[in-house]
Amino acid sequence: GSGIESIHTYFYGFFSALIKLPASYSAGVVTAFYISNYDTFPHNHDEVDFEFLGVAAGTPYLLQTNIYGDGSAKGREERINLWFDATADFHRYSILWNSYQLVFFIDDIPIRRMARSGELGHQYPSKPMKAYSSIWDGSNWATDGGHSPVNYAYGPFVASFTDLKLQGCEEGSICSDQQNEISSIRDLTEQQKNDLAWVRENHLTYTYCNDRQRYPIPFPECS
Repeated sequence: GSGIESIHTYFYGFFSALIKLPASYSAGVVTAFYISNYDTFPHNHDEVDFEFLGVAAGTPYLLQTNIYGDGSAKGREERINLWFDATADFHRYSILWNSYQLVFFIDDIPIRRMARSGELGHQYPSKPMKAYSSIWDGSNWATDGGHSPVNYAYGPFVASFTDLKLQGCEEGSICSDQQNEISSIRDLTEQQKNDLAWVRENHLTYTYCNDRQRYPIPFPECS
C-alpha cells in the first residue's frame, strides 16, 4: 500500500479531491480519503473517513463513511451503493467540517450529514486534523466480510487522485475570509436536503443507527 499526508494541520475546513478508483477486480482493496489526528492524539483521536471497498469485476463499488470522535471505540459506519462507475472517470469526494455540521459530498451532492448536538458531546470531531489518502490491503474485512481477499494476480491496483483542495484554518495561522466562510455554514440548502434524502432513500445499504446486533443501545444521535 501507499499513502499521502498533508503538510499542514487544519482546524475545521473543506477537504476535497477528484478520485478514480482501481478498475476491474479489486476485491479486498481499500482506497481511502480522510482527515484524522491519530498521530497527535493516539488515545482520543478524531477521524472522518471515505473508504471505497474493492469489488469483483462488474459489481458497483460500495462506499463506507465513518466518523470517530474523541477516541470513541465505536465506529459510526454507513455504506452506500455508488450510482455511477467510479472506475471510469474522476468524481469529486468532499468533506465539510465545522463547528455546526459535518457533511460528506459526492460531486457536490450531500450523502451524509452529522449535525453537532449536545447529545454528541466530545464525540463530535473537534480537534485539528490532517488530510490523508491511501490504498491498502483490507482482505480481512473489506469485501464480503473478508471472504473475498485481495488477489494480487489482478494487480497492480491503481487509485488516482488529482485537484486536491484543502481549505481550512491552518493550525497556528490567522484564518482567511474564505476559511471563515466555510466555518460559518450552519445547514444545507433546500436543494441539498432534497439531494441528501434521495441518496439515503435509494442508495443507503447500512447505517449504524439500525444495527441492533452490534449496538443494542443506540447512539444518542440515532433517536
